Amino acid sequence: MYFQNIDDKRECAGAFFDSPWGRELVFEKINLEGFTRTWKYSESLREHEHLEFAWLYVAGRSLDSVCPDSLRNSWESATKKLEAYKKSLSTAKVSLTENCIFDIIPKKFLLNYLYLKNEITKSVFENHSRPQNYDHLLGAHRMIEEIRFQAVSVDRSAMKARFFKKKVRHFMKDLNKKSLSIRYNLFGTKTGRLTTERGSFPILTLDKDLREFIKPNHDAFLEIDFNAAELRTLLALVGTAQPEEDVHNWNIKNIFGPSTTREEAKKRVFSWLYNPDSKDFLLNRAYDRVLIKEKYWDGQNVTTPFLREIESDEYHSVNYILQSTTSDVCLEQASKVHKFLKNMKSKIAFIMHDSIVLDVTKEEKNKIPEIVSLFENTRFGKYMVNVKLGKNFGDMKEIKWIR
Repeated sequence: MYFQNIDDKRECAGAFFDSPWGRELVFEKINLEGFTRTWKYSESLREHEHLEFAWLYVAGRSLDSVCPDSLRNSWESATKKLEAYKKSLSTAKVSLTENCIFDIIPKKFLLNYLYLKNEITKSVFENHSRPQNYDHLLGAHRMIEEIRFQAVSVDRSAMKARFFKKKVRHFMKDLNKKSLSIRYNLFGTKTGRLTTERGSFPILTLDKDLREFIKPNHDAFLEIDFNAAELRTLLALVGTAQPEEDVHNWNIKNIFGPSTTREEAKKRVFSWLYNPDSKDFLLNRAYDRVLIKEKYWDGQNVTTPFLREIESDEYHSVNYILQSTTSDVCLEQASKVHKFLKNMKSKIAFIMHDSIVLDVTKEEKNKIPEIVSLFENTRFGKYMVNVKLGKNFGDMKEIKWIR
């Protein structure tokens, strides 16, 4: 059966049910027995592993875009009315941070709005097939939605001490317009690489000079970062075992020779990797780009090992295969860590493109080796990782003892 969860913040949670006994809103002692499908995951559903989400069936499309024609006029009317309510609350300076929106909006309207949302959800399940990579998407969806409820801790005192810097002044001003939560968009790019939503805390694009102002809510940040992630993915897809050392040093030993410096090796391999027209005999022999193109590109679409289908021409095919697969490797490993931390105080604070940053407690530091091992052991073998620890995101020091 279908239901709709309501939670615009951690303290405001409820559910809508359309049962044979009528439509009802429940805000306490919510019983989901017999209810299995809803629109989208949210933190209030954390303990319910059996649920399915229509939003994943339609790859993150909006309710507006999947609304059936028979409901369109009613749905458009309801959404306009909801926006009018929100606008009037904003005009009246009613804080939705301190108040639950469903305590303010008339119950009759909410019942109708959620009934229509429920009907759209039903339509999605009736007219769309379950994605082949649904379980993978679900793990990532649950994880990023829970990250959304974790406020980023910003050291405003430290920023004030650097107020003479133009970059810092602009950042402080910008913070007043943005949320302190990180709202990732799971479907923001065609390859599956995460982006952040408009108004979200800009963790993915934050200037490195401003990272020092981001501090943990617990005792320290722990960053686990894949070493040369896309190169490791390329090795995996051509059937080469993962080097148990820095990939660029491995390339010097096995491809370029000892006269090449690490920086030269790094520059040469990435110049070749991201330019399909680049010709490099040694790299072409070691990393068979033609092989993975033939395996994962059908002339029109790339289909990755994670079953993502991406429309692509030949020029972009290898880049899409590598970027998408690497992104999904990171999401898959992050989801494993997220599940491992479920009943712990330490949490994933945020996800960068090829790394995760955890907010850890001293009491749980003995779990760090297990967390690192969980993250680095991928479906393609062990990806070497770099591990850093710091009191703020801008001052992270590599730690060697993990290995």
